[in-house]
Amino acid sequence: MSTTSTTLPTLSTSNKSLSNNPFSTSLPCPPQPCGCPCKRKKRSTSVSSIATEYDASGNAICNDKYIRKIILKNLSSDMKLSKAAIYSELKAKQKNDYMVLCSHSSVSFTSDSTNYCVCGNTDHLCYVFQL
Repeated sequence: MSTTSTTLPTLSTSNKSLSNNPFSTSLPCPPQPCGCPCKRKKRSTSVSSIATEYDASGNAICNDKYIRKIILKNLSSDMKLSKAAIYSELKAKQKNDYMVLCSHSSVSFTSDSTNYCVCGNTDHLCYVFQL
């Protein structure tokens, strides 16, 4: 029987053999991880939240008298016509963008709008928010 001997290559750890390797240069350590594990940071914003259409004294919730006048002027017995008329007049007289919503029942919402108004008649309520 004959035996075969195999020699495995060995890695040289001398500085001379590493100097030819382009990946052997000393690199800086990666930056340390931040204190928070990359979660989205919450930004604080002023949020206007309206729970009901009227305040405790029964007045319509509104912080813009101009929007209130337009809503009251364009309210009709038809909810769709009211919504279209309010939106058309706001777009014609203001350069701002608005969202108009009219409903037969109350609507629960949260808004970041700074100018808003909620007014209505016995048939429906209309909500206007400046975007």
